[in-house]
Amino acid sequence: MNYFVDTEFMESGHLFPITPLSVGIVADDGREFYAVNAEADRTLANDWVKENVIPYLGVDLRADQSQDYWMRHVDIGHAVRAFVGDDDSPHFWGYYADYDWVVFAQLFGKMIDLPKGWPMYCRDIKQLAVEWGNPKLPPSGKSEHNALADARWNKVAYDFLMDKAKDFRIVGKDSGVARITDERLRQIKEEGWTPEQDDEHVRGQLAAAGTCYARHAAYQSRSFVPDYINGVPTEWPWAAEWWKPSPDPVRNLEKAGALMASEIDRLRRKAAR
Repeated sequence: MNYFVDTEFMESGHLFPITPLSVGIVADDGREFYAVNAEADRTLANDWVKENVIPYLGVDLRADQSQDYWMRHVDIGHAVRAFVGDDDSPHFWGYYADYDWVVFAQLFGKMIDLPKGWPMYCRDIKQLAVEWGNPKLPPSGKSEHNALADARWNKVAYDFLMDKAKDFRIVGKDSGVARITDERLRQIKEEGWTPEQDDEHVRGQLAAAGTCYARHAAYQSRSFVPDYINGVPTEWPWAAEWWKPSPDPVRNLEKAGALMASEIDRLRRKAAR
């Protein structure tokens, strides 16, 4: 099961230990956990924490407020263990979670004291978002810096990414779409094939050239045999010296896609005039 974690804490660099203030957890099944460290000396907090975190420590957002959320540090660890229960392979998720995970792990003592079966790492929603193109995530709301509110938002952000997972994987930074985009930018910057120049090719030359590169890639995969004259496709619309296939079929498909995209843009510009 996934558990979405957030913590609030005090720290002042390597000379001052990280001191937990509160912990919030939201489970996939809808259960929620919230605890505030009753032993923390809040006078040690810096001005930012005093202004942005401390005021929210007394705000209990839980639906079930029957249990006191002010606890000793060691008791928070016991309570978290009970909250996870018999789940011996939990997945923990945070957002910019490096410090949160240190705070969370130290609830149980040292890193090696984490309950058996629990991971010694936290999955990071921000890292996942970056890998999938860094889309704009849902707004965090007005209760930011309350650990439970932020844990709830972590689940919202994760669910948002999972809902859009197919799209993000398609347009990831190393995807085919991204490679075609990079090739189109290269054509503009290095070859000078600007939209203005594309507009001069009014007889479908861009689409024809893209087709030639796509067919060549198919030929390299032994699934198609095109017609060539002196090594140049018969449909090639320009001078032979501009035919520059790569030994890599992926590279040829990048060129094909960029040329096709250029033709799409040309036709749309023409229609808009």
